[in-house]
Amino acid sequence: MDYSLAYFKIQQDPVLANTLVIKTRPLKNVYVTLPPVIKKEVKKDKLTVAVLNFDNLTENPKLNYLSGTIAETISTYLASSDIFEVKEKREFERMLKTHGNQKSLENLSSIGKKFNLDAIVIGSYVYSDDLIRINIKVVDVKSSNILAASYADGKLGKGIFNLMDETAKKTIEQLKKMQNLGSNTK
Repeated sequence: MDYSLAYFKIQQDPVLANTLVIKTRPLKNVYVTLPPVIKKEVKKDKLTVAVLNFDNLTENPKLNYLSGTIAETISTYLASSDIFEVKEKREFERMLKTHGNQKSLENLSSIGKKFNLDAIVIGSYVYSDDLIRINIKVVDVKSSNILAASYADGKLGKGIFNLMDETAKKTIEQLKKMQNLGSNTK
């Protein structure tokens, strides 16, 4: 990387690590050695998670309200558990929009890395004959893989709250397993 100043040109030396070369006029080189960068490993006890709005797979726009409602229920459960750090989804979803709302695993993982996430919870729901199914997937940001998936079935109406609670509890169990896997590999 070059930084040109009025009478200077600063470059990183291609041979000597941590060394800058300051080229001055008339043709003098000044070498400056920088101290090595030491990265401290931060011990992280909590998984950092984002829960995105769930996709409505039905043609019924009256059910669109469930998209954010299910996600908020799961986020609330996760945040109240003291095991997870939950990131606000709005910034993540704004960035997702700039990528054409493509929820491919690679795209989610790429954006998740920018937010220093460990996992992203995504899902969908479908409604048919007074029954609703909520599908949940936990995406590992590092590998772009789905680490866990589950679903919950129930009736729409008064039972939807119990169903969302069940979905949130299943998500917590999945993330706890992920957390245990991560602690075994460190």
